[in-house]
Amino acid sequence: MVHGPTLPVQCRLVMPNGVGWTVGLVRMENGTRFQIGWREFVDDNIFKHGDFMTISLVDVGTFHIKRYDVSTGVPPLTDDYVYAPNDNVPTTFVATIDDYQPSYSDTDSSDDSGYEDDHDALDLDGRPTFTVTVTASHIARTFEVPYGF
Repeated sequence: MVHGPTLPVQCRLVMPNGVGWTVGLVRMENGTRFQIGWREFVDDNIFKHGDFMTISLVDVGTFHIKRYDVSTGVPPLTDDYVYAPNDNVPTTFVATIDDYQPSYSDTDSSDDSGYEDDHDALDLDGRPTFTVTVTASHIARTFEVPYGF
């Protein structure tokens, strides 16, 4: 399934803390690129060369981004912080009882670890997903959506 050509011109990139950025798509002969607003997204989230991320299309033009730190291989703690409006001090996101949604499903983990490594997963939860390693070009300029996506 190819999604790139059918994506809207304005897309939304959402980090695990729920904070999102509007990014404009530019269609070219050789593919589709996140361009307008991409640099702000990269700068605000302090992406580094070598970080990798999973990008999942969760709705029309809405992508969930999960980043993994190049040095640790796990998501940075800062991705779980929420910034209050007009405040430069991060606040740890804490789910309240109002946010709790019971799963009503029984799970049985044979090793009781609860860890699920999903950094190379594709089609997570039935959602089109791709992974990418962040390069200097991604940080400095634009991000090309993979052709087969």
